[in-house]
Amino acid sequence: MKIILNILFILLVILSCVGPESKEDTITGPKIYFNRYPTSNTVEVWCVSIDGKQEKRVSTDGGIKSDYRVIPSPNGKFKILSSYFESDPDLYIRVTGSQEKINLTKGIGINSDPVFSHDGSMIVYKSKRNNNVDLYTMKLDGFRVKRLTTTDLIESNPKFSQDGQKIVYTTHGEKSENDPLGLFDDNDSDYEIYLMDVNGNNQRNLTKRDGSDNFPEFSPDEIHIVFQSRRDGNEEIYIMDIDGSNVKRLTHNGVDDIHPHFSPDGTKIVYQTQINKNREIMIMDTNGDNKKRLTKNRIDDWYPRFEI
Repeated sequence: MKIILNILFILLVILSCVGPESKEDTITGPKIYFNRYPTSNTVEVWCVSIDGKQEKRVSTDGGIKSDYRVIPSPNGKFKILSSYFESDPDLYIRVTGSQEKINLTKGIGINSDPVFSHDGSMIVYKSKRNNNVDLYTMKLDGFRVKRLTTTDLIESNPKFSQDGQKIVYTTHGEKSENDPLGLFDDNDSDYEIYLMDVNGNNQRNLTKRDGSDNFPEFSPDEIHIVFQSRRDGNEEIYIMDIDGSNVKRLTHNGVDDIHPHFSPDGTKIVYQTQINKNREIMIMDTNGDNKKRLTKNRIDDWYPRFEI
């Protein structure tokens, strides 16, 4: 009965009309969402304009536990909550502005890295089950779960292509007792970037080289993949063709530049950097030109992503 009520609740929200104007609607032009950590115990969802001049808090729930990553859906109606720790290994979906969260994975496996498809109908994520860490997809109601990978390696950081037909992701073989999901990239791990069909077929390595390559994402036209890499020392942002050729370095800093994300029109890349020991949000052209700082504060800002 509880499962049925959960499904009906989600379907009701999906089919309902658009609600009242939200705080991010007061920002004109393209919006960039990010997670802000005002205290050691909470994380908030914020958005900022593409020029950095307008900034608004989006979340209205008083902050979510800081061990959760918050992923908004493309239409802004939902958030996925994902814990970093085994103490709460499930994925949850929450209607924006609501206090109620619905458990999608229901105690099956240790789950992380959830990402919505661009049409908002599907979620791809990684899960540790039977001592294997693999990628899975499911619908928004938590059903129709499909396992995509079956290797002995750790597959992580999946992203859908714009048309929903392909998934790019990373894989590596490092496991530890304290990090069973391979959540925390360390200097000894050699991550490689892979590409596969949405059903798990045609898996192929795109990078095939020393140095960690991680957090890949498709360009909207599906011609390029942006990613972060430690191949030249520290973490920097790179771009390559979808077949792994024509690699170009976009950032050149003594600090780590990470978590790149394309704008919907494919002309900009937003990413996270470190300035004066603070994590801040930056934006640049897809060729690496015109870098601009968007957030300026003493609070850490993480995981930038454009409104889709």
